[in-house]
Amino acid sequence: MLQTDLDFSQSSVFEWCKWIPKKCNIFGWRAEMGRIPTAAALSRRNIHIPDVSCPLCGDADETVDHLFSGCIVSSVLWHRISTWCKIQNLFAFSFKDLLEAHNYVGLTGKSKDIFYGIVIIGCWSIWEGGGQS
Repeated sequence: MLQTDLDFSQSSVFEWCKWIPKKCNIFGWRAEMGRIPTAAALSRRNIHIPDVSCPLCGDADETVDHLFSGCIVSSVLWHRISTWCKIQNLFAFSFKDLLEAHNYVGLTGKSKDIFYGIVIIGCWSIWEGGGQS
């Protein structure tokens, strides 16, 4: 890899949060890579899925980006979390935007780390609460 002329500057490394359960960190890592079994992902792998629409809103195909940032249900969750954490409204256009949000909401130190964990747990809750196929 070091000897090739490939550009790895766009590669990201998942940042683990020490104070949340390991299963949530693993979930976040897999979701960032697009490796969770959303309906659209399963359908692309030729697994018969009768309906690939989002189980929460039904407005679009269930993809990682839609489920966690484009779905109206997840948008309401992010609004409520933003209000609870007393930060500006959290708007994300992709899952990676959510994972980077803690760097841009004006928090520092431990508060920033805690907010990052809250985002990952929020994503886990969306998935466990109905986002899984």
